[in-house]
Amino acid sequence: MFLTYMETVTKELVSWMRGHESSVFSISVHASGKYAITTSSDTA
Repeated sequence: MFLTYMETVTKELVSWMRGHESSVFSISVHASGKYAITTSSDTA
C-alpha cells in the first residue's frame, strides 16, 4: 500500500511512502511535514 503526499493547490506529488499491506485507517502528519504516523490492521 502506498501513501501519497500531494500539494493541494498545485496537485503536484510531494512524496510517497510504502509500508502497509492493507488499507490505512488514519494518518497524522507533523507540522513540519517531515514525519507521518499511520494506522492499519496489519503490522507494518
